[in-house]
Amino acid sequence: MNISHLLVQKKNVVGIEISDSLIRIAFFRTHKNLSGNKKRKDSTQDEELVLIEEPIAANVIDNGVVVDKDLLAKILRVLRSKIKIDTNYAIVSIPDDKIYSRIFSFPKSINESRLPEAMRLAINFFL
Repeated sequence: MNISHLLVQKKNVVGIEISDSLIRIAFFRTHKNLSGNKKRKDSTQDEELVLIEEPIAANVIDNGVVVDKDLLAKILRVLRSKIKIDTNYAIVSIPDDKIYSRIFSFPKSINESRLPEAMRLAINFFL
């Protein structure tokens, strides 16, 4: 008997891609596959990849910017109820052209209490 499932809680995660014209959702659905052998009392779990693509109206997102957040939230709630997955975790993709990233290096002499101030100064200097 494998008791690891009692100690480690598995979280279901959904992948979501939102573009100007559609929403794509990907997740694994687990279902029990009962063994055909009657002598065997255990069952295995199979996972299937579920891919959903739903078009959205042109007035919801324009050039990567959410124009109508209430309508987008409503669409996402409807999709969640359709797919019937029990999770509060999602990985959402963001287009590359909408992201700016930079790595800041700070001297080791900066302690934790001074780090927020150092970060603010660095961000103001570069932006």
